[in-house]
Amino acid sequence: MLPLLELKNISKDYGCSERLTGKEDSDFHVLRNVNFAINPGESIGLIGESGCGKTTLAKIAAGLVNPTQGQVLYSGKNIKSFNFEDMQRVRKDVQIIFQSSQSIFNPYHTIGKSLRQALENFEKLSKNEMEKRITAILDKVGLDSSFALRYPEKLSGGQRQRANIARALIVQPRLIICDEPVASLDFSIRKKTLDMLKGLIQEMSLTCLFISHDISTVYYTCQKVAVMYQGVMLEWFPLTPDRHLGPVHPYSRSLLDCVPVSHPARRIKGREKRLAEPEQKVLFRKGCVFYERCPHSQPGCGKQAPALQPLAEGHFVACHRYHLQENISVQQVVL
Repeated sequence: MLPLLELKNISKDYGCSERLTGKEDSDFHVLRNVNFAINPGESIGLIGESGCGKTTLAKIAAGLVNPTQGQVLYSGKNIKSFNFEDMQRVRKDVQIIFQSSQSIFNPYHTIGKSLRQALENFEKLSKNEMEKRITAILDKVGLDSSFALRYPEKLSGGQRQRANIARALIVQPRLIICDEPVASLDFSIRKKTLDMLKGLIQEMSLTCLFISHDISTVYYTCQKVAVMYQGVMLEWFPLTPDRHLGPVHPYSRSLLDCVPVSHPARRIKGREKRLAEPEQKVLFRKGCVFYERCPHSQPGCGKQAPALQPLAEGHFVACHRYHLQENISVQQVVL
């Protein structure tokens, strides 16, 4: 199957001043040699702590930011070769739901006007057709037609985020990139918003890239999980239908340990060792990016970066521990 979206060897650097790095003409490496593919109809979760490059990757995938190197392929074609009309189609087909709904909407425009502008960017519709689309999408996200006449400040955080989701879906995209869509919401309404979003993804046959620092949220919404740390992809693993999680990388395991467990006997069993505190370094080191914090690190880990290699069917990990030692077994963890 041809991937709907594929990123090949994506790197993104930003120039840094000498005051930050102590070296002249230094670069801040946000992403390094990231490979990523998502097939039509898939829901893939991308997890990692804040500042690891998730949002930058999302913007590159949506064509909003150019990578320093690498290729972005949409339906098998490099978007660098696209003309204006082709890029407009990509921007229509790939929509981002950002975390902060407050900064998305113009405070001087009603919700209806903002949705109308989103439609006008990509489609030529009559006024009657446009109003029907606005009413229909508001209904899908659980808001009645009266919300089209309201200003953003008159909506609660949950209502504003539903309107934000409506803004992304009203143009009928093929792929939505959900960048921490419920992180700013009260815990009491996160589940309802996730249920609504999950239902719309199925109803509209959407492909989804779900970005979060919360592994339990990704676990609830996705079929596969990718783990990123300091701009490097450390692990890919599938979520099977019975919801068995099988991450093996020490960093992935530490993220899993952050998920609350109700059963006392399972709170300690199989938990990863406590990680060292993260370093505040700007430049990438030569070896594994997780070397300084890893509880299982060996001297060789700091000399050569491990490649992302297959461990089992659909499971890839970048860790010397699993490719150099045959006696290490893959642990299956059930949430």
